[in-house]
Amino acid sequence: MHRILYFLVLLLFGCVVCHSQQEKVRRFNLKELNNFKEKYYQNREIGTDSAIYYMDRLITSDVIAYKVFGFAAKEYLHIKDKRVYDTIFFAKNLKKYLAEAERNPTDYTTLAQVYITMGGSYKRKENYNLALEYYLKADDYAKKSGNIEVQIKTMGNIALIKQDVHQLEQALGQLKTMRSFLDKNKDLLSDEIYTKFSKKVLLDIGSVYSDLLKKDRSRSHHLVDSAFYYYKECFKQPNLNIKDLGELNFRMGIVYTRKLSYAEAIPYYEKSLELFHDVESSKLYEVYYNAGFNYYSLEKYELAKLFFHKTLSLNKGNNIDFIYVHSHEYLRDIYLFQQNLDSTMYYNNLATRFLDQATESKIQEIKSTNDQLKTNDTEIAIRALQEKNSKSTSIYQVIISLLVILSIVVFLLVIKNSREKKKAKNRLEQLLKVISENSSREKPEITLNNFKIKDDKHQEIIEKLIQLEQKKYFLKKEFNLYNTAKKIGTNTTYLSKIIKDYKQMNFSEYTNELRINHIVSVLKHDRKVRSYTTKAIGELGGYQNARSFTRIFKNYTGITPYGFVEKINSELENG
Repeated sequence: MHRILYFLVLLLFGCVVCHSQQEKVRRFNLKELNNFKEKYYQNREIGTDSAIYYMDRLITSDVIAYKVFGFAAKEYLHIKDKRVYDTIFFAKNLKKYLAEAERNPTDYTTLAQVYITMGGSYKRKENYNLALEYYLKADDYAKKSGNIEVQIKTMGNIALIKQDVHQLEQALGQLKTMRSFLDKNKDLLSDEIYTKFSKKVLLDIGSVYSDLLKKDRSRSHHLVDSAFYYYKECFKQPNLNIKDLGELNFRMGIVYTRKLSYAEAIPYYEKSLELFHDVESSKLYEVYYNAGFNYYSLEKYELAKLFFHKTLSLNKGNNIDFIYVHSHEYLRDIYLFQQNLDSTMYYNNLATRFLDQATESKIQEIKSTNDQLKTNDTEIAIRALQEKNSKSTSIYQVIISLLVILSIVVFLLVIKNSREKKKAKNRLEQLLKVISENSSREKPEITLNNFKIKDDKHQEIIEKLIQLEQKKYFLKKEFNLYNTAKKIGTNTTYLSKIIKDYKQMNFSEYTNELRINHIVSVLKHDRKVRSYTTKAIGELGGYQNARSFTRIFKNYTGITPYGFVEKINSELENG
């Protein structure tokens, strides 16, 4: 009897598992499918999780071309964010549905996009040969589709792969063919799409000439002129945004660096840093490194140290690439030159450890990017410095000192983190307390009674500041210290001092407090706004970047905007 019951339980469990693993197929109209597909291309704006959600919907489609696109796009998103995923599962389904889609192809455009996406996945895996194979297949389908935009994308991807594998002359030919094709079909593209591709191809052609310069300095004059020509043509393109200008200045700096004109390169890197700071670009990491290298080459070691330290702070060991390793090596050599043995050994040991942990291909990549560091000479110099310092310093003392410093730093970080969490928790409780009160109750108006007035001039400035707050001037794009001081009729230094005296914060903190409080107030009173996306909610307070807004909101309230909306809804329902 027990055996029979055991068998029935196993049978029931097997049925449940099989049923759960059956693929649910849904019917969507073409408009819905294309909307889902578009979410993949918007993954930077909407976030990876949201993009994966829509890819999961595509995977359930009964239209095979869109189904296989969903699998390819979902795999790429996992690879891009370095997430763990079932590679066998994706390989099996991509092979199965791709073969089915290719037997009776009806949507050449989507098939081309599938192969472009798969090529992108293998490019991120650094399997350039397979990536090129997929891009070439994408090119075949793109030509059959007659879709000019997709054809241009595939041509560009093929060129970039050839650049990655150092087939620079072929990459250059491909890009020039792409530019000719783009101009030939200009009338078939919107102005926006044409301008986007024009900027991209001009940047890429200039980049290939720059790489050729690094490879062959015997033609430096011709290659430098060619790179500058295409970058300057790109500067002439309409509607260049801050990122475009930052990228162009960065690449101009690289050409001067490879020309060995380090002093001429510096202003371009500085301009690039200024522009990229405004948009919080991830390219800051590369620009800081390049600026540090140029200062190092000019023997301006203190400035070089500053930039290399900034480079490391933007990575923090999350990605052990050539920039990260070389930054440690340059810092090692600078401290060695300055006869600082402790710092020399610290950065030397880290660089050595990173190389020991790297794969052979990664080691070759790191070594191939810089031929100026002479390891043997460095080791000899380090040994000489060790001998010089051996009488005054023992290894035991160094270890103890490092452990003490590390313990202090960890202790301080723990205390700081604990205090910040406590402050964030208190802020959140205060905000939720306000929300739980009667929603019709108006927020108390700020008056001069809140402040201790020093003199008439202070009183006048504070009055005008309060008027600007009431008019919600802080929501405007032009709201900054300079414009606010101008409106009030004072200078930036005096206004900063008053805000510091009476608000106990700097202007940036003051701005964030006003904007976040405004957003909280809107969320409290308007249920419709609580259904907005994070980006849309941020825009209500003047934040254009969703990631930046989320970070500031969380710092202020201790919780993300999405989590805060859930708290509000919960408080209102329970209240």
